[in-house]
Amino acid sequence: MKKIRVFFLLVLSGLCMLPVLAQADFEKTKIAVLPFNLQGEKFETDDMGKIVSEWLITAFVKDGRFEVIERKLLGQVLEEQQMVEAGVVNQDTAMEIGRLLGVKVIISGSVMKLGQVIEVNSRIIDVSSAAIITAENVRSTQVISLQELVFEMAEKIIKNFPLEGYVANRDANQVVIDLGRLAGVKSGMHFMVYEEGDVVRHPKTDEILYVKQIKTGTIEITGVQTKISEGIIVEEVMPDAIKYGHFVKSVKRSEKKNGKEYTIVKAKGASHLFVDTLPAAADIRILNIQPRYRRGMEVSAGNYHVEVSMAGYLSNRQWITIGEGEEKYLDIRLIREQRQSVTAPVAVQGAGHLFVDTVPAAADIRILNIQPRYRRGMELAAGNYHVEVSMAGYLSNRQWIAIGKGEKKYLDIRLIRGQRQSVTASASAQSSGALNSYLVMLDSAKGVEVRNGAKHLIKKYPKNYQALNKAEQVLLANYARNPKDRNYNDALAYLCKYLGASRDGRFRETLRTVSSKAPNKKLRKYAKSSLRQLK
Repeated sequence: MKKIRVFFLLVLSGLCMLPVLAQADFEKTKIAVLPFNLQGEKFETDDMGKIVSEWLITAFVKDGRFEVIERKLLGQVLEEQQMVEAGVVNQDTAMEIGRLLGVKVIISGSVMKLGQVIEVNSRIIDVSSAAIITAENVRSTQVISLQELVFEMAEKIIKNFPLEGYVANRDANQVVIDLGRLAGVKSGMHFMVYEEGDVVRHPKTDEILYVKQIKTGTIEITGVQTKISEGIIVEEVMPDAIKYGHFVKSVKRSEKKNGKEYTIVKAKGASHLFVDTLPAAADIRILNIQPRYRRGMEVSAGNYHVEVSMAGYLSNRQWITIGEGEEKYLDIRLIREQRQSVTAPVAVQGAGHLFVDTVPAAADIRILNIQPRYRRGMELAAGNYHVEVSMAGYLSNRQWIAIGKGEKKYLDIRLIRGQRQSVTASASAQSSGALNSYLVMLDSAKGVEVRNGAKHLIKKYPKNYQALNKAEQVLLANYARNPKDRNYNDALAYLCKYLGASRDGRFRETLRTVSSKAPNKKLRKYAKSSLRQLK
């Protein structure tokens, strides 16, 4: 009986530990930011040091990887302990603050103003040893707001606290890491991937000094979930160098000017452009301005002609409108130049294999005209297949593909977010719900629905780049099928008319292909007529 009681106690204690183990999530770095000391004259207010610390706190909280002590609580502790609150910290006060508040790091500093020169200095202090981990400073002699300098300072400090985790999965060009939204990961962040090498020890004490980090590549985050993030490989030292279990460490993107690196800083109220492409290595240019594109670049409100190109793919050009203070995001998937025609019935026998890569990587993939569920590299008989890629919050992508005997078919599909801003002011005023319903009609197998959807788009959304891209996608996937449904051929003719009416030169190659290769005579005629309308 006694043994049974002991057994049940052990089981009960194990069950009590399960929630604790399950909740072993990413632990944020707990920090305290002291008011900055002011040096110099003509500050707008005597509280400017406290305001600077508030700006820093805001930047750290937005980054997501820090737990910042609320300034009011910090002030109470400093006052109760009769500590200096003006940003001056010695060894004793640093360790005492760490003990009272449970923080690992204290950030203190000063703001100096001398004539037209403004300089912000900061010190990052480890409370366990009261040692200064590092010191950062920013300075400006130009007319610049103090808040911009503080945000630049925050970027420099955050560089000293990279996010670190592991590669949890790798599938072709897609990578999953074990850090997500709770850890402060955001789309567009870059992570260095590495494996550990030799251990370097002190020659006398045998103490481990450091472990060599052998870089295997770099990934860019494309989708963020609560505890994991998905990314694509943008650099790899050799094929298949990045593997499951490798370490990852966040790196800050910077730009070079005159041989020096400058952290990209977002000015308050400024507009910024972010372009994501598939393939990720595609070249991005803005044709109507001089500066070369860089991710998140600051631009004025207005219209911009964006070109995405890469050898072996059809170039994509489109005009976009960016509003005052807007962060504009574009998702552009290039289409391969050599497209295989899709012939109607399955005729050729033999095995092929299908590989579908998607952005986001967690998107659902289905083949609508067969029973077996899709799995990467699945074996399929030669013939035609209707592939659907979908995910909540994104527009579904459907297209017919042909797989030949013994062929390995690769598809790269980037889903478009469901809510997109249109290019022109008139289009942006339209109901996004109505637009989405017309886009869904284009995916219908019924020619009447596709035709009606195309008619509505021509009338109500003549310049909407999302709708135009969808129309081009449906046209390219279906023009070579030559279906017996006369309504469907009429629908494809309307899609040609829609692309031609846009007068957008990026659709020239598509219409030229349809006008020369479409098996339906009427469709070729409409494609030629629409081609003449383009710039």
